[in-house]
Amino acid sequence: MAGKHSNPDVARAVADLRKLIDATHAAIERDVKDILARLHRDGTLIVSDKHNARAMRAMLEELQEQIRAAGYGDLMRAQQRKLADLARKVLAESKKLGVSSRFDAQTADDVKALISGAHRELLGDEVKLARDLERVLLRSTSGVTEWGDLVKSIERVGSINHRQALVKVEDTIAAFHTQTRVEHFGSAGIEWWLFDGPRDERNRDWCWHFVGMRVTVEILNAHSESYGRVHPLPPAISLGGYRCRHQLIPLAADDLDRYDVGPR
Repeated sequence: MAGKHSNPDVARAVADLRKLIDATHAAIERDVKDILARLHRDGTLIVSDKHNARAMRAMLEELQEQIRAAGYGDLMRAQQRKLADLARKVLAESKKLGVSSRFDAQTADDVKALISGAHRELLGDEVKLARDLERVLLRSTSGVTEWGDLVKSIERVGSINHRQALVKVEDTIAAFHTQTRVEHFGSAGIEWWLFDGPRDERNRDWCWHFVGMRVTVEILNAHSESYGRVHPLPPAISLGGYRCRHQLIPLAADDLDRYDVGPR
């Protein structure tokens, strides 16, 4: 089991959602630029006139709808499906260790809450992108804004929000899988886990102390602020931190002697 650089189910979910985020933000940028192209200009300056004022008001009113139409709604639904699928994969994994292949009532409720929370996070990203674009656009109606500067500002806002959305979705997928796995197998009596994944120059110092070792949740959480770790969530949810490449694999009793107890 050791040596995998990531859980393939998590990796596929992340890759699929990355493509959808890329397409969503590209569509949003095209939509905004299409509207900007209809604004009146005096040379390179966006003029302050009634046409532009009306156009800007209409643009701001429609911006949230355009962002949703460009794909954020699809992104939310896709993430919800991916998380539900990962939950089912955790249950399928249970059969290999001979533990219950059903979530208990508490874990089932927690899984639903995590999926709802992930949906709200994406909704927050959608609203933030709309507001950031609104701030840039409102500053352009004074009659002293260069067309090229406005386009660059919009591209910069889109790029920042794009990167933030990618990181957040990747961490949401990984944290959901880790938290669901730990809660389900923990409630079924599994105590020991293999901290699995790469051991290379990209490892955080914190991860280096655990990778390839067997650990308990208590051991991990006892070192939540050790070895330079700064993530606000406990290791039983986020492991080494943002974009951690490692995973926890539940260990049956027969596997325990194969691994030393961490940290090293």
